[in-house]
Amino acid sequence: ANQLVIIDLDDKPDNPATDADLRFFTEVVVNFATYTERSVGGHGVHIVAVGALPDGLKGKRTGHVEIYSAERYLTFSGNTNLDGLRFVPPGIETVWEVANCQKGIDQLFGKLAGSVFGHRPAP
Repeated sequence: ANQLVIIDLDDKPDNPATDADLRFFTEVVVNFATYTERSVGGHGVHIVAVGALPDGLKGKRTGHVEIYSAERYLTFSGNTNLDGLRFVPPGIETVWEVANCQKGIDQLFGKLAGSVFGHRPAP
C-alpha cells in the first residue's frame, strides 16, 4: 500500500556532511520531483513522496541520510526556498505537490542498503 515516505538529508554545522554525502544529496534532490522543503535547522532538506519501503521495513538511517515511512515524527518548516544549501544546484524548481516516487525510493533504498555508504556486502 502506498503511504508517505520521508527522506531527511542532514548537513548540520556541528556535524557537516562529507563531500561524498553532498554529491549524493545533490543527486537525490535532483531526482525527486516532489515536495521538498528546507529543514527547520536550515541546513538540510525534507523530501516528501508517495510510495512504500520494502516489505516490513519502517525506515533506515545511514550517516546523514534517513528514509522512513512509519514511527517517526517530523517538524515541517514549510520553507521551500532551497537557495544557498551546499548541495542544491541553482535554479532548481519548487515542487508543491507530493508525487509518487516509488522508482526513486527503491533506488535510494538500494543504494543505502548497498555500497554507497559503509561497507560493501560480501559477494
